[in-house]
Amino acid sequence: MTYQPPLRIHLLFHPGSTQGRQLAEALVPKFLAAPACRGLRIPIFLLQDNGDNLPPRLEPRQQIPHDTDWLDWDASGHTIVVIIADAGMNRRVDGGTGAQWAEFTQKIITSHDGQRHAVLLVSLDNQGTQLSPQQNFLTFKPDQDILARVDETAFQIGVRALRLLRGLPDGPVASQAVLPAPVTFFLSHAKADLDSERKGPVHRVLEEIATMKVQQWFDSRDIELSEAFKPKIERGIRDSDLVIVFLTDSWAKSSWCRMEAACAKEVGTPVLVVDALKEGEPRSFPYSGNVRVIRWPIPDETMLKAVLGDFFIDAAVQERLQVYRLRAARALLSSAVLETLTRAHNVRLMQLQKTPAEIPLDISPEAFHLATHADKQSFLYPDPPLTGEEYAVLRGLRPEAVFETPLMRMSRTLRLEKQLTIAVSVSDSDVLVQYGLTPLHLRTITDEIHLYLLVAGLRIAYGGKLEPEKLNDPDNFTLRLFELVSGYRDLARTFGAEVKPILNVAPWPLWTTYDDNVLNKFGTIAELEKVPCPELGLSDSELKPLPNGFVKPDTISHQYAWGLAMTAMREKMTRDSFARVVMGGKIEGYKGRYAGLIEEPLLSMRASQPLYLIGSLGGCARLVIDLLEQRDRPEMTTASACANVPGYDALAIFYAQHGKEFHKREELAAEIKEFGVNGPAAALHNGLNDEENRELFTSIEPRRIAELILTGLSRLLNTQRTNHD
Repeated sequence: MTYQPPLRIHLLFHPGSTQGRQLAEALVPKFLAAPACRGLRIPIFLLQDNGDNLPPRLEPRQQIPHDTDWLDWDASGHTIVVIIADAGMNRRVDGGTGAQWAEFTQKIITSHDGQRHAVLLVSLDNQGTQLSPQQNFLTFKPDQDILARVDETAFQIGVRALRLLRGLPDGPVASQAVLPAPVTFFLSHAKADLDSERKGPVHRVLEEIATMKVQQWFDSRDIELSEAFKPKIERGIRDSDLVIVFLTDSWAKSSWCRMEAACAKEVGTPVLVVDALKEGEPRSFPYSGNVRVIRWPIPDETMLKAVLGDFFIDAAVQERLQVYRLRAARALLSSAVLETLTRAHNVRLMQLQKTPAEIPLDISPEAFHLATHADKQSFLYPDPPLTGEEYAVLRGLRPEAVFETPLMRMSRTLRLEKQLTIAVSVSDSDVLVQYGLTPLHLRTITDEIHLYLLVAGLRIAYGGKLEPEKLNDPDNFTLRLFELVSGYRDLARTFGAEVKPILNVAPWPLWTTYDDNVLNKFGTIAELEKVPCPELGLSDSELKPLPNGFVKPDTISHQYAWGLAMTAMREKMTRDSFARVVMGGKIEGYKGRYAGLIEEPLLSMRASQPLYLIGSLGGCARLVIDLLEQRDRPEMTTASACANVPGYDALAIFYAQHGKEFHKREELAAEIKEFGVNGPAAALHNGLNDEENRELFTSIEPRRIAELILTGLSRLLNTQRTNHD
């Protein structure tokens, strides 16, 4: 059965809207944390920009086998669709597609299942609301900058996500002023922090809660003197979704505040700490640890007066401070809702993955969990795993207890008896926008997949390059692989996993540029294998190498040499690895005979090597999938090659003159289609059946992608062991 994530988010905007795309792209990091780091990791997509300015389809195209390019409400347990409207989306004249967007908006509002899904309408200008005049929109003040708009929109998305995860039906498609948040905040603060001028964080948050219509909040300072104080506080904390601790110099001195934090730990209510310390605290209260902490960004009045002097009383300065205080309070509440959502989402994820004997936790384990689950021995908690020091403390308290994360569990999937190398074919995809993705998606998804494969004990072989002038490039896949080994090798040892060094298979002439700065990057985290120059049939006078032996791909003869060298590297990786994983890849702009991420999977299929294709990042991997599934691709024609590859015809002639193979794109497409005639399982030899391969083709969930890859490898290895026995 195909895995369904608990929640997905779709951010739709008109492709021509710069502001719409800017807002959508700025929202992505709010819901897509880095691999194996604490934070939200909810699948979130932008509009799939196909160049037609139209809204997404709500049904698959019947004429296209296994079509996946449509908005499938049922691809997850819950789906939130956010429509970011503006004048461009509502335009009806001179080629505008406003009528289609209005029809689409009305259709999803009236037809979506409110028990499972939600719709949020956002307007960026006074024309956006005209897209559906009968509905309420989230709107912004003209002077609100992008950061404030992101916080407000994230708050509203978080509100709807919480409602869905808690089984509350989607309310009317409403603006912020209409839809209350389904959260209860308990505000833990010292009475001394209720400053008379109402400029501190507590007052600001109370004011913003009133404007944002949070359903309710609980402030222990509101308890009547005649009421039983402690039981009332305990009930308030138990009934709240989040305790917001305003950590000030006064809070740490209050016994009631400390009692509130301890009570939150005891009953399991999530805590968010707002660090507003001025001088500091003599001792950090231990029961406000193991929680998220955010900084209150406004300095206290005394510091501001000391820094600004006479400028402090300037009206413009005071007006700016007032705006900044309000923005800080709004950002704090947005963070509070997202923290509440993080914990609720973690609960759902852990429940989906736990065994019957395990207690699912929504946060890293601590002593309180052992105390409150005295009869339980097994705990499943969200990544990242505890460090060795923390784990030792818990084991000291209960030696028989077992603590696991999904990453730790994945590390034991294969139980390898000897080193197993898996070739990874990955590069930038030049069509991310067509799949509703951003460069952040590409980085986080590929990094997480690589991390799962590494902790499972696999050695990753990668043919990427390291350029001396780009050793700080955050988008270099080779460097990121190195950083994964460096960052997680010691942590993996704490749960019995061994992260193998990366094998960088460098083709001639790229390795000729590797200087000391490059070679020093390898250390113990990577190994280097230099693939020698193949037989080219060219003289040195024709090659004209630089003094270090490097040859630039700037002439037809040099492009020919590069093409043969790239193929030699790919053939060696195919011979020396057990399986190959392919994701992304530019279809054009390559330096060999063929696009690398088309040639590499083709080499694997010719060799009957296990091959795993991940299509959700688009690019060459998706192209190969389409061909296997008997779907035509316009790029696979000679006309397209001539239009996109400089000197393509001359290069083909040069190959022929030197007796080297040069297949036209039509021939490559026909060969790949032939492999796929009997279905993907028969073509890929990867231990997965057709249904599982098609899930792998479309999945955007890194954990599920890695799980499928490791499942296929495990089956293949078990078959080998059985045959050997």
